[in-house]
Amino acid sequence: MQQLGGLDQNVQNHFHMVMPIDQVTLLLDVTGATAEELERGLAAALAVFDRAGATPYEAAVARFKRDGEIEELTDPEAQIADLWDIADEAAIRACCSGWPAIPSNAQIMLPRT
Repeated sequence: MQQLGGLDQNVQNHFHMVMPIDQVTLLLDVTGATAEELERGLAAALAVFDRAGATPYEAAVARFKRDGEIEELTDPEAQIADLWDIADEAAIRACCSGWPAIPSNAQIMLPRT
């Protein structure tokens, strides 16, 4: 495998974009996307959060709580958890508009700390 700048070529062909949001960073990870496509996708995700009056962090926490089934969700938490899924879909559709296929690993996410 060809080495490019210390990273193998497969790693360099895998792109993501980071956007800071009120002390929280939102990532969009779509293999093969250009910077412009990633920006378009992040803008779509942020528009979903803005319209709902929630932050990506709030939605991610509610989603993790829902998916982990650690404790029962309140109705507002359930709606916010669903908001993460809606924003994820909006980001991927906007980023990959016109693509013949969407990479199966395409997603928005919060970075691991």
